[in-house]
Amino acid sequence: MNDGTPRTARTDGTDGDVETASGPPGQGSTQTRDLHTYRRPQWVLARFVARRTAQGAVLWGAVMGLYVYASTVGFTDLAPTAAGRQPFLAALAGNTGLKAMFGVPYRIDTVGGFVTWRATGVMSLVGALWGLLVATRVTRGEEAAGRWEPFLAGRTTHRRAAAQALAGLACSLLLMLAIVTAVTTAVGMRSNVGFGLGRSFLFALAITAGAAEFVVVGTLAAQIMPIRARAASLAAGVFGVAFLLRAIADIAAQAHWLGYLSPLGWVEQVRALSDPQPVWLLPIGVFVAAGTAGTVWLAGRRDLGASTWADKDAKEPRTGLLGSHQLLAVRLSRTSAISWVETLYTVFRGSGIYHDMVSRKSRCVTVNYAGEFHMDVVPYLDRHGQRYITNRHDNAYELTNPEAFNAWLDEQNRITSGRLVKVIRLLKYLRDFKNNFSVKSVILTILLGERISTTALLADPNHYADLPATLLNLMTDLNEYLQANPSMPSIDDPSCPTENFNHRWSQEQYANLRNWIATYTGWAKDAYFESDRDASYTKWRKLLGNEFGTYTINATKASQAHKGRSGVDDTEEFIDKRFPVALNQTYRVKLTARTVRRDGFRTFSLGDWGNKVSKQRKITFSIASINVPAPYDIYWKVRNGGEEAIKANMIRGQIQKDDGSRSRTEPTAYAGNHYVEVYIVKDGVVVTKDHHTVIIS
Repeated sequence: MNDGTPRTARTDGTDGDVETASGPPGQGSTQTRDLHTYRRPQWVLARFVARRTAQGAVLWGAVMGLYVYASTVGFTDLAPTAAGRQPFLAALAGNTGLKAMFGVPYRIDTVGGFVTWRATGVMSLVGALWGLLVATRVTRGEEAAGRWEPFLAGRTTHRRAAAQALAGLACSLLLMLAIVTAVTTAVGMRSNVGFGLGRSFLFALAITAGAAEFVVVGTLAAQIMPIRARAASLAAGVFGVAFLLRAIADIAAQAHWLGYLSPLGWVEQVRALSDPQPVWLLPIGVFVAAGTAGTVWLAGRRDLGASTWADKDAKEPRTGLLGSHQLLAVRLSRTSAISWVETLYTVFRGSGIYHDMVSRKSRCVTVNYAGEFHMDVVPYLDRHGQRYITNRHDNAYELTNPEAFNAWLDEQNRITSGRLVKVIRLLKYLRDFKNNFSVKSVILTILLGERISTTALLADPNHYADLPATLLNLMTDLNEYLQANPSMPSIDDPSCPTENFNHRWSQEQYANLRNWIATYTGWAKDAYFESDRDASYTKWRKLLGNEFGTYTINATKASQAHKGRSGVDDTEEFIDKRFPVALNQTYRVKLTARTVRRDGFRTFSLGDWGNKVSKQRKITFSIASINVPAPYDIYWKVRNGGEEAIKANMIRGQIQKDDGSRSRTEPTAYAGNHYVEVYIVKDGVVVTKDHHTVIIS
C-alpha cells in the first residue's frame, strides 16, 4: 500500500526515491517525478564505496600498466643483443639493495623474467600501500566522518554494511585488474616481447592480489582500532613486517624460507611472465578470504563509532629523551635503535663476498679479514645537530662526537710530536699479541691520551723526545694513575662531557689491566735503561715479541722516494735550516683546511672527512686560532708526496713567508699523501707550528 507520501532511501530494500513536484505554472496540479530508482537499494553502500575508490583504482591501474611498458622498453634498450645485455643484467642481479626492493631475479635475461622482477616487486608494494590506505579511509575514516550513519539508519546490520564495503572495494580491484591486464596484453603483442593473454592476466592478477591482501588488512584494522590514523598505523605495521620478511628472504640465502611467511612473498613466487606458478595464488586467496571473514565478524561485535580494541583514556607517562630540545627531536623522529645494526648485518650476510666474514656486536658489525685483521662498521646518525651511535642490546642511542674526539686526539698527539698514536698502536699490539688483558681501543686511547701533559714537557723537554722515551714515560704515567685508583675511575669522553665509557668495561677487566700495566712498565724500564745494546734488545723482546730488532729495513721512506730519480729536483727545505727552533709549549697555532666551493660540489672541512679529498678541487688552509703575542711572522710549507707528484717533478716543500692573508689556497692536482705546515717565528725563533695532512684520491 502507498498512501502517497514520498519516501526516503532505505537500505533494507523495498522502496525507491521519489519526489513530489508542482506541475507547470497555472495548471494547479501536482506530479510525482522519480529522481532515483534503485532496483537493489540494499547495495547502496557498496555502490558508494565503489564510486569513492574507482578513480584511484583507475589511476593506479594505469600507472602499473605504464610501469610494465617502461620495464619492457628498458629491457630492450639495454643493448641490441642478449650478449650485450648480459653485463648489465649480471650487475643488477648481484645488487643486494635491488634484491631487497624488487625480489630475487629469476631468468632476467628474458624480457618476461625482467619485467616480472621489476614490475611485480615494485607494483605489489604500491598496490599494497594503496589498498591499506583506501580500505581504512572508506571504512573507519568514513564512519568517523558520520557518512556511514545514514546507511545504518535502516535495517541493515553492521556486518552487512562491512560486507557491502568489501564488495565496493572488490569492484575497484576488478577495475584495476582489467586495466593492468589490458595494458600488459597490449605490450605483450609486440613482436620482441610475446606475452600472451593468459600470462598477462596471471601477472595482473598477482599484482592486484597484493593490493587485495592489504585491503583486507586495512578493513580488519579499521574494525580493531578506534580512529583511522591508528588503523592505518596498524595496517602499515603489518605491511612493514611482510616487507621485512620478504626482503630478508631475498637477500639472505639461508633465510629464504622467511619469504613463505610473507603475503608479499607469495605474490613474488607467482612469477607470471617468466615461470608461472599459479599455485601461489592459493595462499593469497585463503588470506583474503580469512581477512574478509574476520572483517565481517568483527564488524558485528561493535557499535557504530566503537572499536574492538579498548581505547584507554590515560597511559603511564613516558619521559625518556625529554631532557633537552635536541633529545626531544630525536624522540619524535627515532626508529628502533636495534634495527640499524641488525639491518646492516642482514645486508652483509646477503652479500656473496661478506656472507661468512661478518659478526654482530652491540654497536657495530665486524668484518673479519685474513691475518686476524678486522674492521668495525658502525651505524652513525646525524640528527638535529647531535651525533649518535646505536646500541642494539640496550635499544638505545648513544651520544657521540667523532670530529671533536679526533680533534682532541690530534692535539694530544701534537704535544708528543706525533708519537702518542704510535704508542697507542704498540699498547694495542701488546693487548692483542699477549692476550693478557682486555680493553676497548677507545678506552685505551683515552687512558693514554689523558696522560699527555704540557707540564711534564716543560719540566723535562725530552719527556717525548723519541718513541722509546714516549713509550716508557706514557706507560709509567699510566701505571701511576692506575695504581692510584684501585677502583675503576670515571672514563669520560673528552668530546662529550656528559658521556663516559664505564658501561663498556667491568671492574674485573680494569683490575686485570692495572696489574698487567704494572708488570709491563717494569719490563719496559729494564729494557730502556739497559746499557748493553744486545741485552736491551733481548729485554725488549720480552715485552714486544721475539722478532723485535731482527728486521732488516730496506724500504725507502716515502719522504725520500724522489731522491735519485732522473729529472726530479729535490726542492724540499727545512725550517731548522733557516731559523732556530725552540718550541714553546705554552704557545699554540691551529691550522684548518676547507675545500673551496665549486659548482656541483659541496664545501667541507677536511678534518670532518679524514683529511681526504678528491682531485680537481681547491683547498684553503688558514689559521683558525693562535695565542702567540704579536709581533710574529708566519711561514708555510707545502709538501707533495706520491708517484704522480714525483713524475711531475712537483714534490715542492719550499719554505715561504705568508703574504699577509694568514692563509693559502692550493689545488688538489696529484693523488697521494701530502701535508701543509705552518710555522710561527717570533724574535727570529720558531716558537710553535702545526701540521695538516692531506690525502688526495
